[in-house]
Amino acid sequence: MDATESTGHVVLKAKKLDSARSRLEPRKLEVEVPELNEVMGLEPNETAIVIVRQLELSEILKIKVSTLDYARNLVDGIVEAVADRSQVKAAVTEIWGDMPPEARERIDVVEMGMIEPKLSRADIIYLSKLFPMVITRLYTKIIDLTTQGASLKKNSSSS
Repeated sequence: MDATESTGHVVLKAKKLDSARSRLEPRKLEVEVPELNEVMGLEPNETAIVIVRQLELSEILKIKVSTLDYARNLVDGIVEAVADRSQVKAAVTEIWGDMPPEARERIDVVEMGMIEPKLSRADIIYLSKLFPMVITRLYTKIIDLTTQGASLKKNSSSS
């Protein structure tokens, strides 16, 4: 018995992955956002929802690169402004606006992971200011879906 068998771990088999390929789909989830019921003009028995999906590796990396670019721009702005200390805050604000990098990253994740409604970046930023926990909840759900990875399609039979 080899070490993997004794621990209950099984090595991934390429053949099994290939056979499952047509039965896998990105995870999606309906997320309730009752905080937006009044804004949407919903009846008391209705609840607003947003449909989100998992992200792909390329999307995660785009967000990471974007965050790194923000950081590089911030450093460059500070270096340029160091000669005149009074301009440091202005340079930082011009580059970053009033939003910290983590908030930008969360907005990027929500923007990429939101299926329906498809809101503009400006709308998501607006919601993040007035309904910060809605954006936080959506971010968390998208990250959870991404962590779980694809799921088997409904009504798919085993091969």
